[in-house]
Amino acid sequence: MATGKVVVEKIRGRSTATSCFSKYPLKFILPTKGDSISCEFTIGDGCTAVLTTQSSTKVYKAIGSKCSEQTLEARIGSESLLVVIPDPVTCFSTARYYQKQEFRLVSDSNLVLVDWITSGRHANGEKWDFEFYKSINNVYLEDDRPLFLDAVLLEKRNIQSIAERMQDYHAIAMVILFGPKLRELQKQVQENVKNMMSEQLQISYGSRRQNSDSRARNGFMKPEFIASCSTFGPEGKGVVIRIASDSTESVYNLRQQLSGLEPLLGQSPMLDFFLSFLFLYSSTKTSTSPSNIILFRIEEAMSLFERMPVRDVKSWTAVVDGLAKNGKVDEARRVFDCMPERNIVSWNAMITGFTRNGEINRACVLFERMPEKNVISWTTMITGTYVSVLSACSDMAGLMEGQQIHQLISKSVHQKNEIVTSALINMYSKCGDLVAARKIFDSGMVSQRDLISWNSMIAVYAHHGRERSS
Repeated sequence: MATGKVVVEKIRGRSTATSCFSKYPLKFILPTKGDSISCEFTIGDGCTAVLTTQSSTKVYKAIGSKCSEQTLEARIGSESLLVVIPDPVTCFSTARYYQKQEFRLVSDSNLVLVDWITSGRHANGEKWDFEFYKSINNVYLEDDRPLFLDAVLLEKRNIQSIAERMQDYHAIAMVILFGPKLRELQKQVQENVKNMMSEQLQISYGSRRQNSDSRARNGFMKPEFIASCSTFGPEGKGVVIRIASDSTESVYNLRQQLSGLEPLLGQSPMLDFFLSFLFLYSSTKTSTSPSNIILFRIEEAMSLFERMPVRDVKSWTAVVDGLAKNGKVDEARRVFDCMPERNIVSWNAMITGFTRNGEINRACVLFERMPEKNVISWTTMITGTYVSVLSACSDMAGLMEGQQIHQLISKSVHQKNEIVTSALINMYSKCGDLVAARKIFDSGMVSQRDLISWNSMIAVYAHHGRERSS
């Protein structure tokens, strides 16, 4: 008997799923307007439970005033631990979402809660483009005494949009740590947040600019990553961390702070994210950071990978992706070849790594070997083709041909791809049009500049003898 069956028929002129059956581990999801989900959890005395997700919670476009809702109620017993570490909520354009989570504890209960949201689908040009988002997190002691009450509301207004209010930040997050089992972790997190923000503020003050960059105010460059830490509850037994970041990936930084849960949970569910963070941290360092810090982070990540008692496909893929993002494509390929098993994400990570580093031929060879391909695979190869053509225009100083390719790209979903944008900057530079190169840098990647685009723009000025501008 099949583990899944779907029947689609035409009802009143529209295609409609009239029958849907699935058996574990398969699950079909048929989204409906105004989905409403309600969950209850009871964690018995002395028990430990972890609640997580396989990917981000996607909230689709709202029709009319319908609002998708999710509620969670949890009771945590004596000396018990509940860890809630979902991926972020991602609201599509015009979406409406309401979430309420309530936790009831006794004096020696333990709770770890992560709640975060991203700005939306960057590839589709959506940035804080939803209509309504509200997230409520309330924690009560056994006699219903309020211990921690928090609400986040983001609502589209006529005067100022959500995107304008959020400025250049693309993700916000909150982490709650409460309970006697988490005291050492709380101390570690408070110290780490203090150190991280000291470093971020030093970089910001060292990045003064004389232009009209929207991120600069009075010569001060807003940090790419902001975190705060404060205590709550009787005798400060709870700690809350709040985070704002200009990229979704950087928020996985917060998962690093939870690596201290490993003794309580066995192999920490956060290890894969910690691994990704270390590689990300080394690949997004500014030019003011010493190269030995970058090397140390890569070595630290590889050391962590070697020590992992169990390595799954996510762990291997994190290493492949991290090495490739740091320009170490040969090492990434060696790790890829050693993987005991691969999924479509692993293949895409290696192909993207080749493309990102200009190894288009190697990307094509691997693409041909790929057992199955999805939209990401094809998109990566299309991106690589754009980069190859722009590179050819650069080599022959073909400004007119390059401009034609630029017009084609501007009409596609690839116009905000950082690899394509950097290739455009490089093309205009070698063709002598510095104004166009700078215009792309300023307007095309304002919200998501990475190391590639910064290096491309610096190389442009250096190539034309404009050291001061670089």
